[in-house]
Amino acid sequence: MQHHRDTPAAVWAHVIRAARSGNQRASVYNLGGTSASVAEVVRAIETAAPEAKGMITVNPVQIGVTPEIDSSELERAIGKVQWIPLHEGVRQTIATLRAGIQAGKLDVDGILAA
Repeated sequence: MQHHRDTPAAVWAHVIRAARSGNQRASVYNLGGTSASVAEVVRAIETAAPEAKGMITVNPVQIGVTPEIDSSELERAIGKVQWIPLHEGVRQTIATLRAGIQAGKLDVDGILAA
């Protein structure tokens, strides 16, 4: 899993940087980031939201996914991308979701009912 500093705002900044790069091709880039197992993501969630401890289960079977994503072409096109550690990204994401719920911008009951 990947997480980027200030996602999604920074991702859009990279899209704009790519558009302004002068590249005349219809390029496709990998967005790299911090590589982590699902178990590591669960631990990060449980650290950021202790009330979730023991509520998330994981099937330990590994699937055929490349553990590292090469973002060198992206960085060659737009410059260095700053990645943040998994635990910090998860903490920020949970804080953003909680703020959205508190502000009434995220309907958890509606999401769960779907």
